[in-house]
Amino acid sequence: MWKQAALKILWGGGRARPLLFFSLLFLIVVFLASWFKAEGIKSVFDYDNKLAADMEGLKKLQAENEALREKIRSVRDGSYLMEKYAREKLLMARQNEVVFRFSEEPAPDKQP
Repeated sequence: MWKQAALKILWGGGRARPLLFFSLLFLIVVFLASWFKAEGIKSVFDYDNKLAADMEGLKKLQAENEALREKIRSVRDGSYLMEKYAREKLLMARQNEVVFRFSEEPAPDKQP
């Protein structure tokens, strides 16, 4: 019985048919207006995507910061890395140590 009443409202004549049409039209207009409005549904999805990208970038930066902190800790705590940096970057040597430096200049041509 309720199925017949629902079918009569949806497909039958009378006052219910224009009411249903205008209700659907109103819902479509409201949805489209909320989708394309500056603070609408689409902007919420855009903000969600931007937030996800920013969170991924933040995780990468946190991992990079942690790696740098670990490097700083190892330089402060261990003398091996400090000596390695002094030798490689600053070209330093220990006292009474002989250091050989090679240049990549071409050798002079010898005439036989």
